[in-house]
Parts: sequence; structure tokens; C-alpha cells
Amino acid sequence: MLRPYRYDIAHGATQVTQGLQVGAVVGTFPEFGISMIRTGDVLELVGKAGAVTIERDVKALQPARHGQRLFVRSSDGEVLSVRYEDMMR
Repeated sequence: MLRPYRYDIAHGATQVTQGLQVGAVVGTFPEFGISMIRTGDVLELVGKAGAVTIERDVKALQPARHGQRLFVRSSDGEVLSVRYEDMMR
């Protein structure tokens, strides 16, 4: 099984390192190529309601990637289910 990936730091992206033939089977896409929140990451939750923007520091309780939801804990202990897209590092 091929693993034709490498992470290009300069571009912040995963790139294919070799040509692939039609029908080639490649291994699982590596995690380093996808922006990811990890358990324990300290993040900023940003919420907007009309002209009001609310920001609060939270800690991730589980890993998540773009398009997923995750549980976070706020500084006052409240556990929230939030969208990955509402997080800022």
C-alpha cells in the first residue's frame, strides 16, 4: 500500500509525492494534513448575534476537525457543544 504524502510546511498543506496510477490504493490520509483541534487545546469560542460578538476562552474536551462538532469546557465549568468553525486558536 502506498503512502505518497508529505507535509509542506511552507504551504501548510499535504502534497502528493509521487504520481498515482488509476486504481492505485493509497493508505489513510495522514492527520498532519488536516487542521485539527486536540483534546486539551485552549481555544477561543466566538459567537455572534447581530452586531454583538461574544468571545470566551474554552478548553477542548475531544478532538475535532473541520465540519465536526465538539464539546468544550468554559472557564466557569460549563460544557458546551460547538462547531469547529466557531473556534479560534
